[in-house]
Amino acid sequence: INQTKAKGEYLMAEVRRVGKHEMQAVMEKVCGVFSSEQGIPMELIPVGEEYSPQWWGAFQDHRLIGTAAVYVENGQYHMGRITVDRELRGQRIGSALIEAVLADLFGQDVQEVFLDARRTTVNIILRLGGEIVGEEHDFYGEPCTPIAITKAQFRNRQII
Repeated sequence: INQTKAKGEYLMAEVRRVGKHEMQAVMEKVCGVFSSEQGIPMELIPVGEEYSPQWWGAFQDHRLIGTAAVYVENGQYHMGRITVDRELRGQRIGSALIEAVLADLFGQDVQEVFLDARRTTVNIILRLGGEIVGEEHDFYGEPCTPIAITKAQFRNRQII
C-alpha cells in the first residue's frame, strides 16, 4: 500500500498488478482517457498480447483510479497507458503508481524501462532519476518525450 500526500492530507492508494477479471475495467479507463481526453484513435490504445503486457492499477476503496502497463517491444521494456482519474490528478497518485511499477519491475530482471511520455510523466520519471533520451515530438496535438530510467538510476534516486 502506498500513501500519497494530497493538499495537507494523505490519500491512500493501493498499487498492485491487476488480474484478468479486472481487465475490462482497466481497458474502459485507458480507452476513456486516451480516446476521449487525448484524441488518440481507439485502435492505437490496446497493447497486443504479442507484447506480453503486464498491467498495474491504483485502487482507492477497491475502486480503480489509475492504470499503467509495461510491455516488451524490440527486446526493450516500455511503460505506458498511464492514467489517473481526472478529479484525482495532482495528488501524487500517478507518482505513487509509477514508482510502485518501477520497484516491481526492477525487483525482477529488468534493467531499463523506456517511455514516450507527456510532460507530467516526464517530470515524474526525472524526479525518480530517469533521463530524456530523445527529442520531444508531437503526438496527437500534445508534446511527447522519449525518456528512460535504469535500475541503477531508480535505486540511487533522491527520496522526495
